[in-house]
Amino acid sequence: MELAQCLKQAKGDDFLKPIPEQIHWHNQKLFDEILDQELVEEKELLKLVSELQKSNFIDDPRGFQPLEDFAGKVDIGYAKKHGFIVGEYQKKAILLLSKPFKTHGFRFAEEYSETELDIALTTENQVKSLIDLAYRLRAQEEKGESLDVEDLGEELQESDNLMNVRDKSTLVRMFYESITYAVDNGASDIHYQPTEDHMVIRMRIDGVLQDVKNVPRHQMDALISLIKVMGAMDIAERRKTQDGRATRWYSDKKIDIRISIVPTSYGERAVMRLLIKTAKLLDVEELGLRGDNRLKMDSVLSNFNNGIVLLTGPTGSGKSTTLCAVLTTLQNMRQGDNIMTIEDPIEYELEGISQLEVQVKKNVTFATGLRALVRQDPDIMMVGEIRDEETANMAVQAALTGHLVFSTMHTNDAPGSISRLQDLGVESYLIASSVVVMMAQRLLRRICKNCVEKYEPTEEELESLNLKLSQVPDGFKRGVGCAECFGRGYRGRMGIYEILLMNDIIRDQIVEKVNASAIKRDALKRGDMKTLRMDGIEKILAGVTTAEEVLRMTQADIY
Repeated sequence: MELAQCLKQAKGDDFLKPIPEQIHWHNQKLFDEILDQELVEEKELLKLVSELQKSNFIDDPRGFQPLEDFAGKVDIGYAKKHGFIVGEYQKKAILLLSKPFKTHGFRFAEEYSETELDIALTTENQVKSLIDLAYRLRAQEEKGESLDVEDLGEELQESDNLMNVRDKSTLVRMFYESITYAVDNGASDIHYQPTEDHMVIRMRIDGVLQDVKNVPRHQMDALISLIKVMGAMDIAERRKTQDGRATRWYSDKKIDIRISIVPTSYGERAVMRLLIKTAKLLDVEELGLRGDNRLKMDSVLSNFNNGIVLLTGPTGSGKSTTLCAVLTTLQNMRQGDNIMTIEDPIEYELEGISQLEVQVKKNVTFATGLRALVRQDPDIMMVGEIRDEETANMAVQAALTGHLVFSTMHTNDAPGSISRLQDLGVESYLIASSVVVMMAQRLLRRICKNCVEKYEPTEEELESLNLKLSQVPDGFKRGVGCAECFGRGYRGRMGIYEILLMNDIIRDQIVEKVNASAIKRDALKRGDMKTLRMDGIEKILAGVTTAEEVLRMTQADIY
């Protein structure tokens, strides 16, 4: 029992208490470390743990029968990652685990098993083989079901409500359930990615792609055809890219779905972007605009009647969401003003604000739409994105003729928007005269409030963030992983911001064509702005995000 003493010494008596009463993330971490360091063979460690926990170890689980419809209730990747399967073995209901300290198998068993389960341990390869068996059995059952595309298409057209699945075929039901799962978990995109022997359904949740489900090879073409039918695309065309859109309802949520399909070496790949039209718009405080940055933005909204406000950042960084929140704030502040927008697409329906959507086929672009908005006697305008010279010059002229214009650009930081406008052909003196504020933005994942814990940062983390241990006496926080956050440790996102207000010094630098890096360096020396990483560090210290997340999403401050 030398290893038992090692475990006991490392983690104390809690490690030796039977599961599930005393399960903890740190125990699984220790278990994995012992295996990684090859201190003992996996079988021997599992046997020891089973003795300590008073569970069973099954060396050879031949004859194990997976729970009926196990594969229909849990994603294959999720089950393999967390090492569990439920079924019958030697006439007993068994929860079979390869990761004895993870709680995910227990949560599944509580939700779906109607009988009390015995707990047993076996190796990771054995569990994975049994999970594969469960999915093969399910695929064999489904092969007998009709995959006639016309019939499936008719099922899709019968109802635009995602909850109306009772009488649908298995494939249509699975398709709709994948969308509702995405909406329930706040996913922005669903990826249907073909591989050599199956299709992986992946979802971008809180900005990170995660594998959710595998679809058998024989269902891939029918699933892509369903997506095409929903998006009003050509089912017969398989060699060209196609785009489509659809609208569906889920409870009281109206979901606008943008669809893109491209041919790949393993078959057609589809991505669906989900926009919830009826989603509640957060205010700027909830988005993460706090402290000095909030004061700067409040100053802009209160004191400027004309000029350009630019939000910058990569695709998916939350620029449009922030702009819509700002416009809603302005609508409440300036109820006598006419506010209008041109967007692609309209992501939020804003009460009291006139919104125009880009429609290239009807010659409604950002440039032509902005030209039309100017003739509508607006006080405030929002242009979804400045991406060409014509739109840039139109925005500048609108700002110089007395309008407050909000828009977005794709640059890495706030001062970078100056260089971008110059690259588009806007004269430097016009940029200096029209732009009033530049704001860069990123989205960070929030720590799950349900499983947050404190920990002491490592020297590497402190060095990367340019902090000293004395500056974080209470330590950092992180999410352990729980049912509420699906084991991720994060739930929801918030913004970090880099705001640079225009002043006479910056105007002179722009006219003199000083590069953006020098403008940023000088602004930091004067204390006129904080970088994205600085704002991220404040949110680490406030306990709302992690050091890992800030380091992942921001560049080091080298100024």
